[in-house]
Amino acid sequence: MRIKRAKTKAEIGELWDTGDLIIEDISSIEQLRDCANVIVGDKDACGYYEVMVDDNIYHCHIGKRHHPADGSTMYVCYADTYRYYQNTHK
Repeated sequence: MRIKRAKTKAEIGELWDTGDLIIEDISSIEQLRDCANVIVGDKDACGYYEVMVDDNIYHCHIGKRHHPADGSTMYVCYADTYRYYQNTHK
């Protein structure tokens, strides 16, 4: 018998005090696809995925950051709002 794991819910948060929106505790698109409240669309020419979290649409990509305390490398899922994406990717 196989035990099913409860799907996690994606939550939008802020990366430290930078003002960058991220999807918390997600470091790959595969993890994002496993979330219960997420629909992941196709990848565009710029490498962004159109993602619907609850009722909001974001353009997401995985980026590499260095942690400010110890300098370790970590991957985060950036979530740009649709309006920001339209103004910066013309």
